Amino acid sequence: WLGPGPTAQLALLGDTLPVRALPSGSVVLADAPGEAADALARRLADKPAHAVRAIVASLREGHAEHDVERFAQTVADPGFAAAMARFLGG
Repeated sequence: WLGPGPTAQLALLGDTLPVRALPSGSVVLADAPGEAADALARRLADKPAHAVRAIVASLREGHAEHDVERFAQTVADPGFAAAMARFLGG
C-alpha cells in the first residue's frame, strides 16, 4: 500500500514504478525541496486540466462509483489524445 500521497503523485504525474522500487515505508528526500516542488508543479501544470480534476476527485471521493463516467469525460477532452501519445512515446 503506497498511501494517498504517493498514489496521487503516480496517478497525477503519470509516473511508472516497479513495486520493488519503493519498499514499504520508504521516503525519498530531495536535496533542494523548493526546486523539487517547483518541478513537480510544472509537470502537473503540463497535464490536461480535465484529467487532473477527474483524478483528484476520484482520489478524494473514492474511485469505484464514478470511474467510468470520469474516464469517459477525460477521453472526450481534446488534450487526451496528445497526452496519450506522449505517454506512449509516440
